[in-house]
Order: sequence, then C-alpha cells, then structure tokens
Amino acid sequence: MKTKISNNEIGRASTFMVMSDFILNGYKAIVTDEAFPYDIVVEIDGEFKKIQVKSLTKKTKLQVNQKTQFYNFVMKQGRGSGKPYKNNQVDGFALVMLDIKQIAYLSKKGFDGWSVSLCDKEEIRRGRRNSNLSRRRFWQDMTLDNLIKNI
Repeated sequence: MKTKISNNEIGRASTFMVMSDFILNGYKAIVTDEAFPYDIVVEIDGEFKKIQVKSLTKKTKLQVNQKTQFYNFVMKQGRGSGKPYKNNQVDGFALVMLDIKQIAYLSKKGFDGWSVSLCDKEEIRRGRRNSNLSRRRFWQDMTLDNLIKNI
C-alpha cells in the first residue's frame, strides 16, 4: 500500500535527482546540511557553486479562469521564512517538476524575484496558435548547460 509522501521526502527526492544530474554530467556534487541556505555544492571549473533545489509535484493555474497551467516556484528561503535569497547565498536554482521528472536550471545572476512560473512549450503551442511565446519562460529552455554557462 502506498503512503502519502511528506514534504521532507519530496525535498530529499528532488535534491538527489538534481545531484544525480550533475554527477552523471561529469561534475562533483555533494548534499549540504539543512543549516545552509542551499542544498547542493557543485564543483564547476575548479570553483564551488551553491545550488538551491525547489520542487513541485504538479502544475497549477495562476488565475481561476486561466486555461494554461504553470509550474509556479516560490523563491524564498526555507519553509515559511518569506525572505528572498541574497546574491551571495546561492549561485543557482534547480527547479524540479516531480510529476514529469524534469529539472529546469536558473542562474541567480539577474534574478531577484519572488517566484518563477514555467510552462511547457509544446502544451502552449498545441493550445494557442497565436500565443506570444517570447514572453513566456519554458522549462525546456532552462538546461544544465545554460546554467553552467551563466553561473
């Protein structure tokens, strides 16, 4: 019989998924202790980079009457703290979408917002012929390679 998965288990599964992605792509990665404001340290070109993992189990609608669903990641420290990440606290984010087992990567450089909304490029194309794709953020474009270049 399956049991309900706790938030801690979801976070741990997401962290190990991201760590595996780094390791399988040739980078050294370790999980940090809960006392740190980031989850993983990765060695990239001889430098240690701090990666914060955020995870969601499903998409949501941002507005009640909206047809398109998004992955809306809240980018604040810890559970319930309400504080945004400072520039020196993390170097990048790994945004895990557990329902589709995908990871989107985002560099902290140039990002100082409270949330990130991601959508599926193919879902938007199928649903709207005249949709303005240039204003949307797609998880398919937020690759590990792009993070490595921009971190």
